[in-house]
Amino acid sequence: MANAAFKKGLGALIFLLVFSYSAFSQKNTKLKEFSREFPSYLSQLEGFMMSTDNSDLRLVYKNFLKSSESFSNIEKLRIIHISNKMLSKRLRPKPHFSNFLSATIAVNNNLKGEFLLPEWLEVFDETVDQTTTKKLMLFCTVTINLFADNILRSSKVAEWRVNNTDCRFSFEVIEPVIIFDNIDLTCISDHGSYTIFKTGGKYYLSSNQWIGIDGIINWELYGYPKDSVFAKVKSYEIDTRKTKVTADSSIFYNKYDLHQPIFGRIVNKIARGKQANIYPKFNSYSKDIELKEIFKNIDYKGGYTMQGKDFVADGGDYAEARIIFKRHGEDIFIANANRFNIGTDRIVSKESGIKIFFDNDSIYHGNLQFKYIDSKRQLQLYRKSNSLSGAPMLNTYHN
Repeated sequence: MANAAFKKGLGALIFLLVFSYSAFSQKNTKLKEFSREFPSYLSQLEGFMMSTDNSDLRLVYKNFLKSSESFSNIEKLRIIHISNKMLSKRLRPKPHFSNFLSATIAVNNNLKGEFLLPEWLEVFDETVDQTTTKKLMLFCTVTINLFADNILRSSKVAEWRVNNTDCRFSFEVIEPVIIFDNIDLTCISDHGSYTIFKTGGKYYLSSNQWIGIDGIINWELYGYPKDSVFAKVKSYEIDTRKTKVTADSSIFYNKYDLHQPIFGRIVNKIARGKQANIYPKFNSYSKDIELKEIFKNIDYKGGYTMQGKDFVADGGDYAEARIIFKRHGEDIFIANANRFNIGTDRIVSKESGIKIFFDNDSIYHGNLQFKYIDSKRQLQLYRKSNSLSGAPMLNTYHN
């Protein structure tokens, strides 16, 4: 009798152990593939995401579950397809699936999510196949930041923002690309900010490159009306890890100085110290631009540079900047230099060639310091005895 009771108890114990082991094994069996039926997929995804009992993952899943109510059948199939690819690559609930689901939610919640989500999922699918896990997670991070805060890229050096998320997604060669058609692109740092208005372009996530098309940069920072002093840019590139933009073949307008727009190169950046007030900077290609009456009876001819709030007379390497003094419409004095600094009351150059006209003759010197003070109508020319400027005047008039 006792022996029978012992056998019965032993059998119950063995059954309990076998049942417990079976349940334990099922709980800890790794998921190898998600179901292609979306309700079953959601159930499996919940178990997968909750396997670590992480509150953040629980919240992500809860938000994804709510968002999934608006997914189309095609989107659901694509999400399952992507999830199985990620699973086959042994990607984990955190950070991989968590970031994927969060990015999906961000795109879907956008006002144009109905059109953006299928495209984004297609690009994400290709990114899983063609790039590294690091780049895949970068795509998620950029997507989340873009749709949550309009941030394209943020670092200690610079933050690049767009004013709207009207964009498209593509995959080019080896990386995902975000395409914008009509936005304002703003660079922000601890030392200031500037904006390229009415621009478009492509942002290459992995290489941090923005390839821009069209846009307007103005001088409003220095008190000039945005429709009076500005540059239209045609194409440009930005390394979004920095604050600098350079645009060749730009068209510059200054309705105070110029009767017509001029072509040149524009550079803008956020700088510190003495450099802070020289941007944006425009340099004309032509060194033959004429400005009449910069002061009474004084004309300028040469290159044109707008450097912050200041106009700089730029003569280039061949000293083609010319200050021309006139009397009764005739040239009586010409100064040539690589550069003249022209202020509200004076013109200054450290090195200039001087020619003074007398009848049909002249006095010439190749290197003098030049200063003109308009309020005094005073012209000062200096020679340094220990340099080239110490050479004598060439005076053909007096032989």
